[in-house]
Amino acid sequence: MYKVKEAAKLLNTSISTLHYYEKRRLIHPHRGENGYRYYSEEDILSMKLILLMRHYHFSIDEIKLISTNFTDNLQCQEAADKSRQFFQHKIFEFQEIIKGYRDLITIIEGLPLMNTFDDLSVKKDETIGLVEELYGRMNRLK
Repeated sequence: MYKVKEAAKLLNTSISTLHYYEKRRLIHPHRGENGYRYYSEEDILSMKLILLMRHYHFSIDEIKLISTNFTDNLQCQEAADKSRQFFQHKIFEFQEIIKGYRDLITIIEGLPLMNTFDDLSVKKDETIGLVEELYGRMNRLK
């Protein structure tokens, strides 16, 4: 068992972050008779997953949904179906983000500083077209 300061150090995060996730009911550390929080190995693993998902822009509500679906033993099939739908949607979102980053790389490569003056007019037209396409796709996703 780890005290809050030890857990924060182990996870390379702040004590307030641990308190925040407890307040949001994402983790449930054990409370000792003295009122201190004690984090088990399972709590540490849960926090690692939470921190990883937050790093990759999962919302708190999405993390709660994932946690609930994985810990809900009463309706396993329903939880599995919800999880599957959620993750399929998330995979689609990630694929769109990856495509956007690839397009941005193409745009950056088309900037005048990245090319010789000989191909500048061709690159400019291609870049403008790609900017328009990417902007349109971004607005359709909203």
